[in-house]
Amino acid sequence: MKKVNFLLVEDNDTDAHMALRIFTKEINNRTCKRLPNGKEAIDYIESLKAHEMPDLVLLDLKMPKVSGIEVLKHLKSNVSTAKMPVIIYTSSGQKSDMEEAYSSGANSFLIKPNDYQEMKKVLGTTYRYWLEYNRR
Repeated sequence: MKKVNFLLVEDNDTDAHMALRIFTKEINNRTCKRLPNGKEAIDYIESLKAHEMPDLVLLDLKMPKVSGIEVLKHLKSNVSTAKMPVIIYTSSGQKSDMEEAYSSGANSFLIKPNDYQEMKKVLGTTYRYWLEYNRR
């Protein structure tokens, strides 16, 4: 299986399309895989070998089947995925969502910009921080 640099778990097709375009076209042609819900994300990650794990997970909160918080808790409670950076990438600006995400192990909490150029800046900065500058 080909290594995925970014795993985007996002149920909104418009947001997913913009993020995928930014990752594949604007950020060094990195590979990005999109999954539309939390259940598929858990199933996908559980099917991977250690060397196939994504470098970064961008996770929406409000999704069908399994919520982003449930996915986050699952990843952080599993020895093989506990250290994987998981960034909550959501439209929600509610303080309670942010507090729950951080208390569940999120590495960062980002609110999705509506504008493509702003999204490009946010995702580019996120990429550089987590995959170039940050030492794990």
